[in-house]
Formats: sequence, C-alpha cells, structure tokens
Amino acid sequence: MSEKGVNLTDFIEEDGAVQHDLSYRSVGGEMIVETKLEDVISNKEKEGSVANGEEDNVYTKYLGSIRKHISDSRTDAKRYQSLDERKNKKKKKPKISKSLLVGLRRFCWKGVFMMKDCREIMVYQMMIQDIKPQTIIELGTFMGGFSIWLADQLTIHSIPGHVFTLDNNPTAIADIVRSYPTITCLEGDVNSLADVLPYHTLSQLPHPWLIIEDCHVNTSAVLEFFARKTKRGDYFVIEDTYPEEQLIDNSELDVESPKNAIESFLKLNSEYFYVDSYYTDYFGANAINENGYIVQKKRKPKDSDSNQIKEKAPRRQINKGIPTGKSFRMTFDDDNEY
Repeated sequence: MSEKGVNLTDFIEEDGAVQHDLSYRSVGGEMIVETKLEDVISNKEKEGSVANGEEDNVYTKYLGSIRKHISDSRTDAKRYQSLDERKNKKKKKPKISKSLLVGLRRFCWKGVFMMKDCREIMVYQMMIQDIKPQTIIELGTFMGGFSIWLADQLTIHSIPGHVFTLDNNPTAIADIVRSYPTITCLEGDVNSLADVLPYHTLSQLPHPWLIIEDCHVNTSAVLEFFARKTKRGDYFVIEDTYPEEQLIDNSELDVESPKNAIESFLKLNSEYFYVDSYYTDYFGANAINENGYIVQKKRKPKDSDSNQIKEKAPRRQINKGIPTGKSFRMTFDDDNEY
C-alpha cells in the first residue's frame, strides 16, 4: 500500500452522491460496516489496481459509506420508539463498565469535576450539535464542571443558549461556575420546582429545551412538571438508570429509581414522548442510560384540554423571574428556605 498522504477534509466536503461498494449488516438494529478499509485496499493491491490515484478513490468510497451509515441511522423509520417497541432491547453492558466509572470520578473540565464518562460526553456533544438547544436545564449541579462544559459547547457551536443548573446544596459549586455569563445557578428543591421555576418563567425560555435529570429525587413528578411546557423537539435525558452506575449509596434515602420513573412517564404520555434510539443506543442497545434519551415528537393539546399532563397548584411565589449569570438564594416562607 502506498504511504502517500491523504487530506481527509477534501473527501468529507465532497458531494454526498458517492457510489458505495462496502457491505453492511444489521446487528441488533444497528448498521455495521462489514468490509474494512484495509481489506478493500489490500484486495485492490493484489489485483494490481491501486494505481494512478485509485487509492484516493478507495478512501472516497469508504468515507462516503461512513456518511451513508450516519445518514441511515438518523433517518431510520424506527428511530423514535415507544416503550413497548423497546421491550426486547437488552442492555449491552461493556466489560469496561467499572473502569469507566473510575475514570468518571477523575474527569474534569477547566479544573472542575464533571462526573461524566467519555460515552456520555460524546452523546451530549452530538445532541447539542444536532438539537441546538436554546435552553438547557440541569437538575443536580454538584461542583458544576458539567455546567461549564455545557455552556462552552453552546459557545463552540455558536448556539445563543443558556444553562440553568439547580441544586439544593450549592456549597460545592466552584466559583468559576457562578462567574459564567451563560450559566444561572439556582438553589432549590426539585420537590418544589414550581417555586424555583414557575410556569410563567418557563414559558419565557426559548426552545428547543434540553432537560437533564441527574439528581433522581421525585423524578416522575419532575418529568411531568416540565412536560407541561415542553414543545416538539425538546429532549429529556435521565441519567444513572442502572444501580451499578450510581456513585452514591442512596438506599436509605427517598430516591426514586430513574428507570421506574421513565417507564411511568412514557406509559402516561405515550402519545407524545418517545425514546430516541439514535442517542440511547449510540454504543449499543441501552449501553449508557436505559431508555434515558426522550424526545417530544407530537404536539400536546392545550393545558385546558389535556387530562394526561397535570399541574400541581404552585406554592406562593415571591420571585418574579430568573436573574442570569449568578447564583442566588430564594426564601418562600418565613420558616422554610430552599
């Protein structure tokens, strides 16, 4: 094989109408490239046909095949699936799962712990690039490394969005998080979301939304709360749907199983919300968060006509809006602080 250098950018930017001679096979609903690039080139070398620029042509075809695979995955008619359609999806648990968790505990962004592994980061990066969320709501800030990463991704992709991150214990949040102009730190309790993010405030936040549930308290009610104001194209991500991926022992706490919350929510709202298998099965069937990447695909009826998504009466509101670019503490009753 020739050692001639190849500028891959030239091929990526070429017209997509490329002839594909690489074969594909289906594995668990995923399209896998059957023929390796090395094999294609090796066979052509044996035939004495890799000459006069044909090697470049092989690379062009290979890259074209990759582009076709990505396009086919995105446009698959079965991409958006109901809970019933995913019953036979079994978790493809990697053997390196424990090693990933070790790395997760060490991963930082700008010196602040993120508490995300490499698989999650890859999927989130793709989601932000694809969805272009104008509003990101993160439930569970911890130190805020992931909040910074989310804000930086918006900037990298030239998305004029804003990150709202909520935690009931802000003591661990790094100072750099509070200084970010595109991050608002909220302090409050997910059991009383209407106090922290009242509906009149949510209604003013631009769509699409990306709502990340990573605290696992009152999860079913949290999903219902936001679903009242979501629109087509908005996404939920529910993390840590497997017990072995929990970093803290919550056995003695009143913490709802994220997996059970997802099932309850999707059953109740099956007409409107679906699992996006493109992200959920990115590394194999349910390899990261089982059924945890949910999109609203159909418009809900107006609140007054809907019997499925119900709102609890909010407590007395004192805040009139959400200030941006800083953290703040909110008091709603004389004897209760959140």
